[in-house]
Amino acid sequence: MDIPYSRDLIQECGGDLGTPQIRVWVHPHTGEDDYYEVFDSFQGAEEFIKAVPNAERAPLVAFRGYEIHLYAIRRGHA
Repeated sequence: MDIPYSRDLIQECGGDLGTPQIRVWVHPHTGEDDYYEVFDSFQGAEEFIKAVPNAERAPLVAFRGYEIHLYAIRRGHA
């Protein structure tokens, strides 16, 4: 079964986290590697996104080897 927009909603990230993690990816564009920050709440992640120019615009939930874009699911598209 193919889920519409699944490539944008769910992506493999490796690892086998047993506890979900809220992540925000940052792309420095200064020769540094991309990295992510981990947050305890979506509110904290959203505040970080507003404050960091090169942060992705939506937090992801990482769990059991996948990252899930919950905001895209909520909107019904990516």
